[in-house]
Amino acid sequence: LETVQSLIRERVPEPTIDILNIELSLLGTRDPRRAEKYLYNLRQEYNVVPDAESFYHVMNGYRRSNKSTPTFKMEQLLSLHPDVIPDRTLVAAMAVIARDGQERHKAQKCWKLLQRMQQPNLYAVTHVLNACIQTDADADPNDKLEIFKVALATYEFALTNAHTSSSLFGQFLQAAGNLVQSGSK
Repeated sequence: LETVQSLIRERVPEPTIDILNIELSLLGTRDPRRAEKYLYNLRQEYNVVPDAESFYHVMNGYRRSNKSTPTFKMEQLLSLHPDVIPDRTLVAAMAVIARDGQERHKAQKCWKLLQRMQQPNLYAVTHVLNACIQTDADADPNDKLEIFKVALATYEFALTNAHTSSSLFGQFLQAAGNLVQSGSK
């Protein structure tokens, strides 16, 4: 990685955002925290404004990381992005949020991101349902009810947008089973 960075600096004295995004992609794959710092320094160091691709590489790095990434990191990165956020960037953020074991409202947050998408896809729907599935079994019954509503709305959304599959139905059933307490109707 350092070799690639030094080659870029050596051969391209004023790199464009496209070249810097290659670095971000490499950094994000290896060390998402370092990629995030690099993203924040693009303006100062190179006088270049990060674009949608820049934010995607950092979020995707966090998505691929096995380390726990707090939801607020994704929200912070999304709030810094000035333009319309591309769908694949939202999907990467949803993947991270869905697996955040500390976030109580991950299903609702993923649902809101799904609604922001220009062309929602099966991956996005899957992340919302995964967030519902991963709800703590000991969660407050009112929270479970709200998350069940998200699961139901997500499945209905998938049906109306032709994003259906047997595995998606299985995910919905799993979410419903986790959220409805035994003996409940």
